[in-house]
Amino acid sequence: MAAYPFMDPPVRGHKELIPQLVGVAVVALLLVAPSGGVPASLAIPTAMLAGAALLALAMRLMQRARQRQAAVLPPRAADTARLQTISPESGLPLPDSPQTQAGAAAEGPQRPSAWGPDVLPMIEWRRFEALMEMLFAQAGFLIRAQSHGAEGGVDLWLHLARTPQTAVGVAHCHPWQSRPLGIESIRSLIGSMRAVQVGRGQCVSVSGFTAEARAFANSQGVRTVDGQGILEMILARSPAQQLDLLDTALEGDFWRPSCVTCGDKMMMRTSQAGTSFWGCVNHPRCRATQAVRTPLVRVRAA
Repeated sequence: MAAYPFMDPPVRGHKELIPQLVGVAVVALLLVAPSGGVPASLAIPTAMLAGAALLALAMRLMQRARQRQAAVLPPRAADTARLQTISPESGLPLPDSPQTQAGAAAEGPQRPSAWGPDVLPMIEWRRFEALMEMLFAQAGFLIRAQSHGAEGGVDLWLHLARTPQTAVGVAHCHPWQSRPLGIESIRSLIGSMRAVQVGRGQCVSVSGFTAEARAFANSQGVRTVDGQGILEMILARSPAQQLDLLDTALEGDFWRPSCVTCGDKMMMRTSQAGTSFWGCVNHPRCRATQAVRTPLVRVRAA
């Protein structure tokens, strides 16, 4: 995976050192101004201070020079070929570039044709929210959704058709994460229930729950539903409803996460340290990032 130069910190020039030089001069003036000269008792401290300042400035200048030298190194042949398919404005692959056309089919996982235990972990958080809304809507509820982003899940306030203004329950739903859901999410759900005086609540987590979270939920009358429970709810629907749910979950690039800030799809990037992460396609205007999930098929950076 190739690192993106536009993700690197900008190289700054000598102009940014001017405030530091001015600061050193001001300190020197403050030391010598009261007596018109440097007192004997301050001569050694003043010399040490000036020497330290000059050493720091010299080191800063050397660091900036190395960064500028690295920035202007001639590109390798492979990088030159790659830049021919990159938009100079955004740094992203051009729509008609061979890189975009050839990589699209190989990057994403194969689209499942039926529901199974492998479907839920591979869909991104926005697709999971849409799936849960449709699942509860098929059960006869009117849904009011309140999303908390990729990590926070979504609150689904459940209303009946005959009482659309009053919620009769709330479902706190979490997509796949790298660890089981803890007790904090159960407490958050109970707080939301008490705030609006709702007696029915359920916490849904594809990754399951810790033993402590399950025990606390049971003691508070909160239902917990893990990934297997979600799959059982889906398979209890009619074949036509299951197909609608599958189409909703796998719509578009279902495996590519959506940006929590602007809503657009993200793309795989590589940091200077060689670590893969998801970055917004609108960078640098949007600098939102997400970690790469473990079960997701790793995609090749464009």
